[in-house]
Parts: sequence; structure tokens; C-alpha cells
Amino acid sequence: MEKHIPKIETRYDDMAGAVSLNFNETMDFNAFSESVMGINLLQYEPVSLRIYLNHKDMVVTVYAVDKKLLITEPQHAGKIRVKKFKKEVSPEILFSYIRQIDLTLVNGDFDIESFEVVN
Repeated sequence: MEKHIPKIETRYDDMAGAVSLNFNETMDFNAFSESVMGINLLQYEPVSLRIYLNHKDMVVTVYAVDKKLLITEPQHAGKIRVKKFKKEVSPEILFSYIRQIDLTLVNGDFDIESFEVVN
């Protein structure tokens, strides 16, 4: 299946970028969605993860497709209906499921694809 990389959406002016995340092999995205977020994997297929951080909170949102509605309900062209599961999660719990995160942010003045690192 072809991977779809989303366009960056940000409401902040300082920096924006790209991130990739790998879950642990023994505790993957589905295990996290079920055990931490309370998602019933028989009914829902988790498809997206959002992590919001500030100096005092960490809020995790998982978007999931309702498998039954995907088959029985008509979908709008070009749209996929998802349910939002949102809750505060401690960093210790979140990072116990994650093997690594790779995050790159730029100030937007230059295209990162044109960088030539020379050190």
C-alpha cells in the first residue's frame, strides 16, 4: 500500500517541519490505541496520531476509522470519516510505546531540500 505523507499544518509562526515515529515492535500503534486510548480494535482502525505538547500538558489524539460505518454508510467523495479519541497522556506512558521519534523543524526562510551540510 502506498504511504500518504500529509501536508504540514501548523498554527504557529516560529517553525514547522516533518516528523516520523516508530513504535516498539512489541507494543505498536494498535496496542497503544487499545490500551492507552481505550479504542475497541474490533470496531475501529486507528489511522492517525497527534501529539500536542506545552510546558505543562501532553494531549494525545488518535483518529480512527469505524470499520462498520466504512462499509455500510456512504462516504463523501475524497473524504474518510474518522472518530477522534483525545486524552491527556503522561510522557512516561507515551514513550514506553515509542522506539524513536525523528523531528526536523525549519524557520521557513529556506527550503530544507536545498540544504547542503558542509561540516
